Amino acid sequence: MGKAVTDLKQKLEAAWKLYRSGNYRDPVFGELEVANYEPAKALFRAMLDHKKERFRTRALNHLQLMRDLSSDDELLEKVRDVVVNDPEELTRSAAALLLAAHSRWPDEGLKRALEKETDPQTKEGIFLSILQLMTSWDFADAKRSDVTGGDIALSMESATKLAERYRKSAD
Repeated sequence: MGKAVTDLKQKLEAAWKLYRSGNYRDPVFGELEVANYEPAKALFRAMLDHKKERFRTRALNHLQLMRDLSSDDELLEKVRDVVVNDPEELTRSAAALLLAAHSRWPDEGLKRALEKETDPQTKEGIFLSILQLMTSWDFADAKRSDVTGGDIALSMESATKLAERYRKSAD
């Protein structure tokens, strides 16, 4: 076993201890994420069930920056549950961003979240996450002012129409 793997194992053990003691800000969490250390996903997954929003949101931020979560169906299902059911807008928004980065179209969690969401800013974030899955980041960024200005209805129907127009213009 190489020194780097041993170091990461030690960092993961330290991170679990920090988490259990109520600390979520230590740099060791970020070091595990940056190293894309697969066993750290279990820690971040556990943090998604924490009663405090800051733990859940921090976990989503760490997970989003890991390389590829698209094959981890169990983790993505948990994130879909968060985007639909978490009581905090910030956490739901972070979950939508994670799904935009790691899921595939069509993501049923984002679709359910868009239909259920009542907070206007969170709904915009979910909508833009859907556009990012359907097309490209550039397209979603170009449409951001239309979304925030209220010129685009935040619905799956309008997202589908926008994506169809984008695909036709790209051909």
